Amino acid sequence: MRTLSKTFKKVFILIILVNSIFTFGQTNCLTDPTTSGSNVVTTCESQYCTNITGNIVTQLRETNTYAVSSIPHSPPIPYNSPGGNLVSVNTDDVWSGVINLPFQFSYFNQCYSQARVGSNGAIKLIPPDVTGNFHPWSFTQTVPNANFANNNFGNIFGPMHDIDPTVTNVPTQVRWYLRGQAPCRSLVVIYENVGHFSCTTLRSTFMIVLYETTNIIEVFVQRKDTCNTWNGGNAVIGIQNQNGTLGFTPPGRNTSVWTVAATNSEAWRFRPNGDPVIYDMSWILNGNVIANESSGNNIVTNVCIPTGTSRTYTLRTFYENCNQVFETNQNITITVNNGNFPAPNLNVVQTVGSTLGNASITNFNPALTYTSAPPGLIFNPNGTISGIVCGVAYTITASNGDPLCNQVLPPFTINCLNTVNTPTVSTTPAGCGIAGTATITNFNPAHSYTFGPPGPTVGPGGVISNFVCGINYTVFATESGINSPISSIFNIACSLPIPAVPTVNVAPATCLSNGTATVLNFNAALTYTSTPAGIIVGPGGVISNFICGTSYTITATNGSNCSSTSSAFTIGCQFPIPAVPTVNV
Repeated sequence: MRTLSKTFKKVFILIILVNSIFTFGQTNCLTDPTTSGSNVVTTCESQYCTNITGNIVTQLRETNTYAVSSIPHSPPIPYNSPGGNLVSVNTDDVWSGVINLPFQFSYFNQCYSQARVGSNGAIKLIPPDVTGNFHPWSFTQTVPNANFANNNFGNIFGPMHDIDPTVTNVPTQVRWYLRGQAPCRSLVVIYENVGHFSCTTLRSTFMIVLYETTNIIEVFVQRKDTCNTWNGGNAVIGIQNQNGTLGFTPPGRNTSVWTVAATNSEAWRFRPNGDPVIYDMSWILNGNVIANESSGNNIVTNVCIPTGTSRTYTLRTFYENCNQVFETNQNITITVNNGNFPAPNLNVVQTVGSTLGNASITNFNPALTYTSAPPGLIFNPNGTISGIVCGVAYTITASNGDPLCNQVLPPFTINCLNTVNTPTVSTTPAGCGIAGTATITNFNPAHSYTFGPPGPTVGPGGVISNFVCGINYTVFATESGINSPISSIFNIACSLPIPAVPTVNVAPATCLSNGTATVLNFNAALTYTSTPAGIIVGPGGVISNFICGTSYTITATNGSNCSSTSSAFTIGCQFPIPAVPTVNV
């Protein structure tokens, strides 16, 4: 594992400064700054805290060895891309002129900045340069092999086979491009619909890509026909070092006879697989290092941004490639908006009479979300509130998306339309000398009561007074201008008559008889009883069947069972007659 610890301290190291987020060639080919939350947040707290992470997107490795893998056939540019630098124009079996790469490319632990493109599907990294201009076509050896190294074949084959750009006489068949921005540029070499030598109806279309910094090599094959009658039909995809002692090929793609149909395109990646190159990553704020990670792992730190501000954090990464130390700076900006908002102004108009009340939010804000508990209210764009059920207590909450900013309003209730119940009148019967009574059993002191015919009044507890007994009445109640239905007819009975108190006339006893008694105001319609019992009041009020010398009262009772009682009286007994005097003469 290689680190920067010693190398970075040497003052003679070339440091290349790049201030950009690299999205060309290899998307985010090195590192990527992210936040665990959103880049724009709204909160009602004094600050917003989140983790920011510097992610290692591509782990750089030493190029002393490679791992070969199949990848999707997704070329970085179309095969028919316009432009490019033309090579092998109307000629065959030649090397192009020297291509000066704007970056250092590490290959088998050697660094290169020059290359050539061969007519037969190969790239030669320089130095050493080729001898002469001829690009050989005849081979049977497999990768790796010193014959490739010593005889101008090149060292990146993708796929190398004897193709001939002169077959179709199209000058743009072989061309190269330099694409992207540092540190993620690439050299792209395209062979488009190139004919085969000897088998001139056959075609091959493929692409070789060399990536800056990651030093990855990719080969894309859209189509590769096979000319079995020339060079034994041999073709090879692979890479090898300059002396041909170490090389790598995909399975089944070393020197042999094979075909890639246009319906079954393929692609291969040669990824450096040596020791990891350690990144030195730091988070920078306003020029100050707030976190550092030099162990090769992702760098994570927690930051807090005051509400109402924005802060830009820079992920600074140092890494080494081809004995040079590079620096990349990638920014991530987090904006924290103040989520506080004015409390909604709830205007409640209560129910009056026959007009149902309503409610509205006078400072309605369409950017807020309004909810109710219990649910059911509809908040209209003009601030009016629909769906109110009278008699239900509602609580409204306004939210801007952050629960910490929620505004909860005091509960409100819209009263239902007033309904006045029909008065219920309960009467009691009349008594002896006492009229009956009437009471409104569902009496409401907030109501006024109207009788028909007029006259009676209602007092506390619903007691009706000032009535005329024996008259049929009705009554209705009124509140806030709303009348109840009229009650059932009721009649308060007049008092029952009480008989006159019996007037008893007692005649005194004589020597010849007991006294007598007569009810002077005798009424044959009444019933007379005595206390003690036994007396009979006969026609004319004559009292009989008494016991002289006994104190009596007489009670007169009428048909309504009303009665009156006389004063006590006593009928005297017959006076005794003295014995006849016996005269003794």
